[in-house]
Amino acid sequence: MLKPLLTDLLQGITLDPGLYIVPTPIGNTFDITLRGLRTLALVDFILCEDTRKTALLLNEYGIQKKLFSFHDHNEKAKLSTVMNKLKQGATVALVSDAGTPLVSDPGFPLIREAVKENLKIYSLPGPSSIMCALVASGLAVNRFAFIGFLKSKSAARKKELSPYKNRQETLIFFEAAHRLNETLQDIYDVLGSGKIVIARELTKTYEEFIRGELVDILQHLQKEASLRGEIVVLFEAHEQKVDRAEIQNKLAEYLAVHPLRTAVDLASAQLGVSRKDVYQLALQLKDGKTK
Repeated sequence: MLKPLLTDLLQGITLDPGLYIVPTPIGNTFDITLRGLRTLALVDFILCEDTRKTALLLNEYGIQKKLFSFHDHNEKAKLSTVMNKLKQGATVALVSDAGTPLVSDPGFPLIREAVKENLKIYSLPGPSSIMCALVASGLAVNRFAFIGFLKSKSAARKKELSPYKNRQETLIFFEAAHRLNETLQDIYDVLGSGKIVIARELTKTYEEFIRGELVDILQHLQKEASLRGEIVVLFEAHEQKVDRAEIQNKLAEYLAVHPLRTAVDLASAQLGVSRKDVYQLALQLKDGKTK
């Protein structure tokens, strides 16, 4: 049914020259967009992490296209060739094995060079494990930070987590299943208590969301067999009580070198407290009314 539909979508359509960033399914092949399929069918060639995986997706929809590997180990060597093709007016698609390209995947040097050369870049919307996990997590979605994969060693991981202390936002990580328990323990040791969500095998047959308090989830996982599959971890710290004197000291430090609004933003983010409260305190500091 979809192949005739794709044929209809291609009638009388051409693509403007440029680089097309095309998200691909993270598990369920039906999640690719019609625009994504049309783009993949019309470009001159496709850059992909693994040509075998991309070929499987294209074959499912009857698309035959030139595929070239483009990954961490060869992108620097192939960059000039791809750029020359783009400058000559080629239409090129960039895909990853799953999800939106560049997000913990190769491709950044190509995008940076294309921007530098003022070439046209088209970013298509589509599957993303980050957004898929976030919106179903039950955690705050108005402020979040994507950290990606943490370091593999505990000491390095803790050092990487340290800047996120007292941050009142949802933190999102990718993690390998065999390191999950160790990483959760490091999150607890560095960031303290909070709500945790483990999103596993998103959009696939065995999709699962495990939600709860971090300390409870840690105890639960230690008693259970190791989880399998691709995992997204989301963490929302409990709001920390910050002493008024600590806020004043941090504000005074920032106000000495920054305008008031910038100092407020920095102090609020650093201490994880309400910007409104910090702003009121900053005004008092400016007026010399604090005690």
